[in-house]
Amino acid sequence: MTVIRTSIKTLALTFVIGLFATASPAVAADGVLSVDSASLVARGAAVDVTYSLVCDADAEVFTSVRLAQRSGGGVATGIGSPSGGRVACTGEKQTITVWVLANSGPAFKRGVAAASVSQFSCLTPEEPCTISELNEEITITR
Repeated sequence: MTVIRTSIKTLALTFVIGLFATASPAVAADGVLSVDSASLVARGAAVDVTYSLVCDADAEVFTSVRLAQRSGGGVATGIGSPSGGRVACTGEKQTITVWVLANSGPAFKRGVAAASVSQFSCLTPEEPCTISELNEEITITR
């Protein structure tokens, strides 16, 4: 059993290294890179979520953040997006901050929460659109 586990780990590590060794794009791919911070607003009525993304210059991009957090006997949930849902893309890494308003029910609190950041982008009507999503466990602070 130990030999099999070691072989599988070695194979997986080799695969991951191979991906990085062969993936060297000239331009950064579209996508959400990370959730950088999350802090309470108005005693948990909302959470300020800051995240980073990359999208092609002049792309039409819509982005949103969903949060879920156990709170007491229930689950606090909410969704937020930049004004109008759109981001003016520069082709470089951008930092976005949005308010995620709590839905009716429990308020958000300090602690661990599940975050899902989505990005939908289209360059032209003729080209296929891309969708990227980052699902991450985050920590909400004050």
